[in-house]
Amino acid sequence: MSTATNIKRQYTLTSGTSKFGYSEKGKVAHFTKGDLLYIFLTEDGITSSSPPFELEALLAEICSIEEPHKRGLLRTILGEASLSSIQQTYYEEGLLKREDLLDEGAPQRIYLVSKLVFGLKR
Repeated sequence: MSTATNIKRQYTLTSGTSKFGYSEKGKVAHFTKGDLLYIFLTEDGITSSSPPFELEALLAEICSIEEPHKRGLLRTILGEASLSSIQQTYYEEGLLKREDLLDEGAPQRIYLVSKLVFGLKR
C-alpha cells in the first residue's frame, strides 16, 4: 500500500456522439500489473480511525467476498487494531485453529485475509 496526495474518481457516460462525465474525490485507488496489486490511499484514508469503505469494497471485489458475514470479517481485519482480538474472532468462527495463532504484524493480517477467502475449518 502506498500514499497518494490526491485521488480522483472519474465517471464517463457515452450516448451516441455525446459524452457526459464528472469526477469526485476518492480515498482509494488501485491498479494491477501482472500478478501484482497496487493500492493507494490518501493520507486522510490512512490516518482515519476506520478504514475507508472504498478499501473494503475493493478488497471484497478482488477476493470475491460476497457473503455479508465474510464482509463483516474483512471489516474486522481492516478496522481492528488488536491482532489477538481479530484472531479470537476468527477462532470463534472456525477459520483458525489454536495452533494457527500468530504474533502481531502486517503479514499476519494478510494471512488472515487468505483464511477468509480460502477458508479453513477446524
